[in-house]
Amino acid sequence: MELTQNARTVLEKRYLVKDSNGNVAESVEDLFERVASSIAASDLNYDENADIEAIKDKFYKMMTSLDFLPNS
Repeated sequence: MELTQNARTVLEKRYLVKDSNGNVAESVEDLFERVASSIAASDLNYDENADIEAIKDKFYKMMTSLDFLPNS
């Protein structure tokens, strides 16, 4: 995954988890994993047998390939 420096700066300032001192505490890949997990988990609202892990992997791959980036 190739992000511009500007994109990394925005992610660091706005979206990456920070520790109690305000230092970035996760990588961009961790962020994408966290977001993919949250998106996939919502499928349980509609299908209690949803394969959350497979859905998470699909979203993660779309985000890391920059084919899909959810907007806040």
